[in-house]
Amino acid sequence: MLALPALATTLTVGSATLPAAGATTSIVISGDSFPSGLRGYLMNATFTDPSIAEVTGITFPAWALLKANSTVPSTDFMLTAATYSVPPGSSAVTLATLNVRGKSAGSTSLTLNVKEITAEGGGSITPVIVPGTITVGGIPTTTTTTTTTTTTTSPSPTETTTTTTTTTTTTTATSPLPTDTTTTTTTSTSPTTTTTTTIPTYVDPGYLTVFSFPGKATVIIDGTAIGITPQIDIALSPGSHTLKVSAAGYSEYISNVDVISGQHKRLPFVILQRTSGGGGFPTPTITTTVTQTGSPGETGGMSVKSFPKNAVIYLNNEVKGNTPATIQGLAPGDYELKLVYPRYQTKVKTVTVEAGKITAVPLILMFPDRFTR
Repeated sequence: MLALPALATTLTVGSATLPAAGATTSIVISGDSFPSGLRGYLMNATFTDPSIAEVTGITFPAWALLKANSTVPSTDFMLTAATYSVPPGSSAVTLATLNVRGKSAGSTSLTLNVKEITAEGGGSITPVIVPGTITVGGIPTTTTTTTTTTTTTSPSPTETTTTTTTTTTTTTATSPLPTDTTTTTTTSTSPTTTTTTTIPTYVDPGYLTVFSFPGKATVIIDGTAIGITPQIDIALSPGSHTLKVSAAGYSEYISNVDVISGQHKRLPFVILQRTSGGGGFPTPTITTTVTQTGSPGETGGMSVKSFPKNAVIYLNNEVKGNTPATIQGLAPGDYELKLVYPRYQTKVKTVTVEAGKITAVPLILMFPDRFTR
């Protein structure tokens, strides 16, 4: 049977107009329809001009069983939610309500970067994004400076007198709305002494996130110890840096990392290799007692799903792939199932495999590690 493509879902960010800087309002992020239902989402929201407005609070709807967000106030933030209760055919679904505060006069878009949206059956949803527009009233102060320099040279070639006259015009908005403006013009003339100072150009840093196995490994960047894993959003100057990750009893990981101004870079999961001879942290081992329940040689299996997807599957401490997956050829008995996903809490549970059967493990919801509430 051929699978029919799902109808497009449109995610809309609400728009608002604030009378002046400091004023607040609420806007809603919503989805128009979910023909296949909704299990959860993971996304980032960003203001195109962070000087205009910021989000000071996030409220999730009642259907969200798992809900988390990064720190606010912020102009670039993460939000995620998961559920069992948004069935196929749902429409006009609220995903989150944002409290917005104006920072300065002007206009900015608020757009979404969707990392993952999952339908009820586990399939992916690729939405159409409609950004919102936040407008803050008032006119920014404008200052125009005109400088006239007159140089007088005395008969002596070693004496020079310089007089500088500066005229400054300042336009100030006294009303918060651009449609009702009072302008004040101030002109001042005064002799000044001019000093030229070269100010270095400021460059925004880039950010680096590092996860490792085993955890609590030491992270060293350009010869300086930063801390232990996990390290999230380390601020670094743009350019190439040398990264080292090390732990007692494991081989050192060394790599050159290119950091770009303003960008957040997350490295692939760093897995340190155990050195021979032992010492340091022991490699985790699991002792499992397997009870045979069928005919000798008969096997079973299990199917594993998670939100978010692509979590690493460990069975009795052996990697078996990524979710979603069906693992077959397992001897009957009890197995320790462990799911690992960067920036999320590890999930561990015991699953019993029966001969001749595929055990369907209920959907495993994984909670963000640093944003759990």
